[in-house]
Amino acid sequence: MEKNREELIQGLEKLGITAGEEEVSKLISFSELLLKWNKVYNLTAIRDEGDVIRKHLLDSLTLLPYFKLYGTEVGCRTLDVGCGGGLPAIPLSIFLKDFDFNLIDTVNKKITFVRQAVIQLKLQNVNVFNERVENFHPLKPFNLISCRAFSSLASFVTLTEHLIDENGRWLAMTVEEIDQLPAGVGVEKVIELKVPFLDTERHLIVLKKK
Repeated sequence: MEKNREELIQGLEKLGITAGEEEVSKLISFSELLLKWNKVYNLTAIRDEGDVIRKHLLDSLTLLPYFKLYGTEVGCRTLDVGCGGGLPAIPLSIFLKDFDFNLIDTVNKKITFVRQAVIQLKLQNVNVFNERVENFHPLKPFNLISCRAFSSLASFVTLTEHLIDENGRWLAMTVEEIDQLPAGVGVEKVIELKVPFLDTERHLIVLKKK
């Protein structure tokens, strides 16, 4: 446990993220809760706490500077599509307290877990929805729409195009090639992500309306 905590702290430092005791404790609690629920609900193929910290928490937090860059720190509305076990949105929400995080997934057991995590971690800036994103019609659009390993880039954009603000950004975390995008949407930037303690190829693809 202590070894994993130290690795998390070192990883955050490598990412240039300032974290106090509150943030570190919430991240550790989230990893423990994920592993506990995983025994029954099979939320992730990862079973080791060290791997959860490296492959889930630190991996998700590589997005933190880009959420800050492309979002406004007060009142930024974000939507995480196919949120699964709450990644990357739950780790990001711990640091971006002024952002409004919205998580959506069709799988009930995953949403049930995320709702429990929100309660246990006392996250006041997270809302959770159990429905298909193409049928989701909130009152206001989103400034940022993110995904982590969605089915395809084209599908991700097509299914969420009705949800994004006119000046908003899609942030897709993927190792896939950029496939055919819908007309009117273009790639703004492709960013190589470096995850501490992992030697894996990871990219963030930033998309916006033309």
